[in-house]
Amino acid sequence: MTVPTHGRSGIRRDRVAQRTPVRRPSSFDPPTAEQQGELLRFFTRFEELADVLRESCQYGPSGPNERAYTELREWMIHHYASVRTQIAPYLEAKRSAMAALSGGWSDEVETLFSPPTLSELLRGDDGSLLGRLMRAREAVGMVFSHLRALASAC
Repeated sequence: MTVPTHGRSGIRRDRVAQRTPVRRPSSFDPPTAEQQGELLRFFTRFEELADVLRESCQYGPSGPNERAYTELREWMIHHYASVRTQIAPYLEAKRSAMAALSGGWSDEVETLFSPPTLSELLRGDDGSLLGRLMRAREAVGMVFSHLRALASAC
């Protein structure tokens, strides 16, 4: 009978598994009360951004939507980092063309507020903006649903 090995090393797979403890990533740890507050504020502001983007995709950028995007973008830039680890497990991180230029990585939420103006975001859209918005809303919504479940369990 042949014992399955891991690569060329000849180490049995079950021994590798025994030596490698499985630890859940910290992004799956329950959020603290402070993080829950940040996530709730983020959810509210993200919904505002989503409304601006949906309306602008349908009717084009307007003065009020440009101003709202600029204000929401500034808020997102300053607050997304604090909630990103809670949202990231629900997102599929992808390398965007914009991030590729700087050598960075963006997720679908971040790409919605990366361009400095709403006009630039819409002008750079290759037809994927609404799809990215839907996936980002779904991920943020799942985090919000998880928070509600945690709150009702207490």
